[in-house]
Amino acid sequence: MTSRRKETILEIPPVSLGGVLKEEALPMKWVKYPNHYGTFFTFSENETGPWHFCTCSETPLTNLFELNRRFPPHDNVNKNRLAPLDSLHVPDEIAEIYLKHPSDPISAFEFHDKLCHRCNLITPTMRYCHEMYGGRFDQSFGWYTNQSYLRYGVNPRPWYEFLEEICPDNIQAFIKEFRVTHGAYILEMQNNSPALANDEFNILRKAYNKAARELKNTFVNFTREEFGFRKVGEGWVSETIVFKITKQLHHHLISFDTTGLNGWKAWSWTYTSRI
Repeated sequence: MTSRRKETILEIPPVSLGGVLKEEALPMKWVKYPNHYGTFFTFSENETGPWHFCTCSETPLTNLFELNRRFPPHDNVNKNRLAPLDSLHVPDEIAEIYLKHPSDPISAFEFHDKLCHRCNLITPTMRYCHEMYGGRFDQSFGWYTNQSYLRYGVNPRPWYEFLEEICPDNIQAFIKEFRVTHGAYILEMQNNSPALANDEFNILRKAYNKAARELKNTFVNFTREEFGFRKVGEGWVSETIVFKITKQLHHHLISFDTTGLNGWKAWSWTYTSRI
């Protein structure tokens, strides 16, 4: 009698729309996820809080506060979107607390070292986005890419407002190039729709796509290095994620060392067989 191999179906994690989840590999195991396409996690030893931020998020949060002060969000019926640290970036409950501290929102919460996925080199349990809207790295770590934007004084939202005194000159140049090509591209689409297939428009479209890609990849690469990945185009993501999951499940078989990399951590590992 011929035996049939049982097929193993790999379950894809759901996309996070916010909420609280227990993640055993983290020092504070309860994680409050931000809203869909948000930015900042908070962490607690208990399911209901109190909630804390990782120390590494203090600078991005400070920059977000200043960006919202200089470039106020549009009026919104959702009051949490108008918080000094708004619900586009932080969980709703956290934004509500920040509404009560408009002048000094950073002081409303405690910061503790090495709470987050990045500082512990752990892959979040949920996904940032659907596979239709991002590759494997974006799906797994998109929140932290948003934090990379803010660490360099840039709002990750479409127009990329930035803090001139913080944002490096080369990134400011990328943003300005993106704005010029984006404006020309949109204007051409609005005013010359019958000619969208001509060579001139295709050149403009390629210039816009190139500027958008280079700007995004700048911050994606910062984040990839922080998590121990190679830069865009230099290596596969899947193998690294498989290693990280293996480490979480079989930490007793893997010795794990970290070395400095641009102020963050890079990983190296050794597998110890018990056979």
